[in-house]
Amino acid sequence: MPLRLSPWQALGLAVGPVLLWMLARRLDHVDLGEVMAALGRIGPGALLLALAATGASFLCLGAYDATVQAALGTGVPRGRAARAGRRAVAIGQVTGLGTLVGALVRWRALPELSLAASVHVSALVSLSFLAAAAPVTVMAALVWLPDMPLRTPVAVGGALTLVAVTALPLLAPRRLRELVGGLDHGKGLRLALWATADTAFAALALWACLPAGVEISFGPLFAAYLAALSAGLLTNAPGGLGAFELVLLALLPGVAAPDLLAGVLAFRAVYYALPALVSLPGLVAPRRPAEGLTKADPVRRARELATPPCPEWGLARQQAEIWTAGPDRALCLSRAPRVLAALGPVRGGVPLAELARRARVEGRWPALYKCDARTALVARQAGWTVLRVAANARIDLSHWDLEGPARRQLRRKLRQAEKAGVRISEAGELPLEEMRALGRAWAEAHGGERGFSCGTLTASLVRHQRVFLAHRDGRLMAFATAHATPGAWALDLMRHGEDVPAGTMHGLVAAMIGTARAEGAAHLSLAAVPDLAPPAQELGPRLCPGLRQFKESFGPAWQPLYLAVPNRLVLLPVVAALVWQIRLGHRLTAGNIDAMQDDLEENAIALAPGACNAPWTP
Repeated sequence: MPLRLSPWQALGLAVGPVLLWMLARRLDHVDLGEVMAALGRIGPGALLLALAATGASFLCLGAYDATVQAALGTGVPRGRAARAGRRAVAIGQVTGLGTLVGALVRWRALPELSLAASVHVSALVSLSFLAAAAPVTVMAALVWLPDMPLRTPVAVGGALTLVAVTALPLLAPRRLRELVGGLDHGKGLRLALWATADTAFAALALWACLPAGVEISFGPLFAAYLAALSAGLLTNAPGGLGAFELVLLALLPGVAAPDLLAGVLAFRAVYYALPALVSLPGLVAPRRPAEGLTKADPVRRARELATPPCPEWGLARQQAEIWTAGPDRALCLSRAPRVLAALGPVRGGVPLAELARRARVEGRWPALYKCDARTALVARQAGWTVLRVAANARIDLSHWDLEGPARRQLRRKLRQAEKAGVRISEAGELPLEEMRALGRAWAEAHGGERGFSCGTLTASLVRHQRVFLAHRDGRLMAFATAHATPGAWALDLMRHGEDVPAGTMHGLVAAMIGTARAEGAAHLSLAAVPDLAPPAQELGPRLCPGLRQFKESFGPAWQPLYLAVPNRLVLLPVVAALVWQIRLGHRLTAGNIDAMQDDLEENAIALAPGACNAPWTP
């Protein structure tokens, strides 16, 4: 990603020399000897207080950076993110161009983070900090600077800032979502609190650096500091040089200029120079990330999705993510409330310890969901609690055909669809509007959509899927999609209207099987049905008899799938969270049907009868 100056940054740099000239003119009559004498009146106790306040301020800045990285899902542990954020601010505020320099510092300090991700983090940190500081600056100025010469313009500017922040989600929702990632209201509130605490501690450091004998309370200084900081940030000059001093001199006329300049010089030494010097060694020799899970970079992600251990890893193109544990291990992660779950099989060894560590970083319980018997055995041997929850209907394509008595019922269904005039074809150009209409009708008839490990009907996903359509008299009656890899396919979305002819869904799946076999795939998954462990083993077949019977008509082999959690105490909370995420976490409204999700991939523990898709029961 090329790094270049934005128009705003270029304007700030252009204004910087003008502000320095204005500052020099303002200080023409200030005696340097008086400034040096004022520096001598700053005692050791005051400097210790300034150092403590500086440390507290940078702790807040680190927490701010860690919160932003958590919202963007970079995968960097909170401690490493906080340390990198502190280094980025410490160096960026000395060099100027804080957003660009901060991105480069984060990239250097976090080798596991790509340059694009570093730029994203840096941009969101800078913009969100300005947005969080603006209302605090306005309120502080109105409360503590009643005689401020710029009182009315500042109030108007603050109001306009609040309006802009409020209107941005309405004016540019897609771009805003791309920028803020998972920055919800809770994280946004935390950022506002961290920004307020940071600026308060920084102002305290400046207040402590004022020479003895200066009479000014903390409130007015805090308000003036916020205004000066905002002006300095907007210029992108090193330390806001020029704008920072001019605003302080304008807003604090009661403080003698030599005393104020002496305090600013001491403040710059304590708050700017010292943190930058402390940060340099860690930047020269950055600490390598500890062994654990890291979010795959775009190149590794593309490689994993090209040859995944199972086709369902295609969900990483939507709500799931690909994470890695070294060069040979990878897994597909998805989230439910308080749960971080690995979906399906993993590549390489099962990274239980790394998954548990990552879950702790996010404040979640780790889980393996719909894992195979081999993975479940590894988890059980490690002391995890394992529960059978589903059975996957898997077809061996090398031996599958339509002939023989076992396929008699399927052949009957296919003939019914053919007699009804249904024509099955693989999609070329996708009829998305017709597909959305079918999805809306299906959701209304079946109590809503499902989620978590299910696909959703968006162009970004189905462009990477194989889509089969069923038409009658030129009208789309039903469709089915599949995740497809060179070696295996997996059924994902299936949708139809109420008037779908009998056998249509069978025809779609049969066409999918035939195409996958012709292209050399070894097997095709028809997705899972409930298959519970004792004493509830009889419950699964009773809940979804139509779904199981539909899949049985294709003659699959049934493979058990398991849920694994670290201990029995978290089993019920994890199950409850998964059920909620499946049933409600991705529940759609009529205005958001573009995110349609599939019932066949309904993560078989959603056990209510409404979870079954049984209109095609023979």
